Amino acid sequence: MSKVRVRSFEGVEDYEVTHACTCETCCRLIMKDEKALLIVYSIKNNPLSPLSEYSEGDKRLIFERHCEDCGEIFRIKNNV
Repeated sequence: MSKVRVRSFEGVEDYEVTHACTCETCCRLIMKDEKALLIVYSIKNNPLSPLSEYSEGDKRLIFERHCEDCGEIFRIKNNV
């Protein structure tokens, strides 16, 4: 069986950046103490495998940071 990875949306929150980072969408530099949007996805390998039941311990979390402009686009597109 080929390796399949499924990404599912976990949550979103506003937060203040504690260190400089780049926006995942537009690559703009988000400076310390700016407002940003943190989007959390979970990834599970081989979710269709009949041998394993899905449990909270199986998933791996992926954190994406978005600047205020791209964050608003995300909110509008996903009704968050």
